[in-house]
Amino acid sequence: MDIRLRASHARDFDFARGLYFETMRSMIERLFGWNQATQEEKFTGWFKLDEVSIITVDGVDAGWIQQRADSGEIFLGSIYVVPTMQGKGIGTHVLRSLLASAKDQSKVLTLWR
Repeated sequence: MDIRLRASHARDFDFARGLYFETMRSMIERLFGWNQATQEEKFTGWFKLDEVSIITVDGVDAGWIQQRADSGEIFLGSIYVVPTMQGKGIGTHVLRSLLASAKDQSKVLTLWR
């Protein structure tokens, strides 16, 4: 399995949005109730193409990750994997690569909301 990250493009917005709603909707519904317009607005507000990389597996889009960095830290905001691809070590591989990259740059990896 060849797992890679590629830069995101405007055409990836619908993929990322769809995957976010697919993986998060049931939890959001249980916790807050679902309002499509509100969720669309929130997603559009925090999703930033320049912070997003698309996870590919054997050349096929399989998820996405949002991260940003400053001089001393790499901030992990989100990671989503297509449900049919979950449980195959894809997320683990991406997170280990991110940790190794942070270490190589002498940066700390932190979570951000």
